Amino acid sequence: VSTQSTWGICLDLMEPESNSGVQAQEGEVDLLGTLSREEEIKVAEKFVEELEFEKARFVFEHALGRFPDDEEVLNGYGYFLFNVKESEAAKRLLEKSAKLYPESNPKKYLQLAQLYSGLAALEIYHKGIYLLEKEVVAYRDRPITEEANPEALKDVQTDLSQAYAAMAEIYLTDLVYDENAEARSKEYLDKALLIDEDCLDALYQYSQFYLYKEIPDKAKEYLKQIVEYYKQLENEEEDDEEYTEEFLLQVVRALIEVSEFEDAAYILSLIHI
Repeated sequence: VSTQSTWGICLDLMEPESNSGVQAQEGEVDLLGTLSREEEIKVAEKFVEELEFEKARFVFEHALGRFPDDEEVLNGYGYFLFNVKESEAAKRLLEKSAKLYPESNPKKYLQLAQLYSGLAALEIYHKGIYLLEKEVVAYRDRPITEEANPEALKDVQTDLSQAYAAMAEIYLTDLVYDENAEARSKEYLDKALLIDEDCLDALYQYSQFYLYKEIPDKAKEYLKQIVEYYKQLENEEEDDEEYTEEFLLQVVRALIEVSEFEDAAYILSLIHI
């Protein structure tokens, strides 16, 4: 079954009930049972793209029943549950994936770490960073005959810089009273920006670092870099879907805190209300 025809059939067949989500019909289950693991995951992801979350849940559940120990199913369903704020269910699936496949797919560790706090979260981030750094080394040491894929390397570096920024955030929040909090947070933020100078998470966390130290002018410098990043995107007529409205609102609040009201209004204008 081709992916396109599979999506079309499933979109036609699977209709949600008005009050109780998706009611599976026998033909629908039979149809899903004919799909490969990859096709079934793609169907679920298609429903997510269409914001049909109950349908996506139904397909993920069906896939999990067929492939209960499959890494792609565990991760895919885990990411879905993470994004719909079902933290405990997401945690169970991602932890099972980490237990069964500890040395693959660093992204699951980056997601899982966000479901923990403090030292436990740091430990999980360290594992994800270890795997990401292995991927960077493998890319750089690839055989000369192997075609380069700079976009793949960029994606890994983006994940790596964001993971370092997340670790810094833990030292600025959960572990703020740790005796090494200031040194650790600065170390991780410097690493994040060394890998990706446009890592907005790191720029924002650096602004929080200096606000905590009551040095608003330094905080303002990092917030200004975020503003300039978005203005450049606007000039190039590009979108950045990586960062959520929640992140932008955090930037707005920080800009207001340093009395940069014009920039705060600009960032606020980017949020689709």
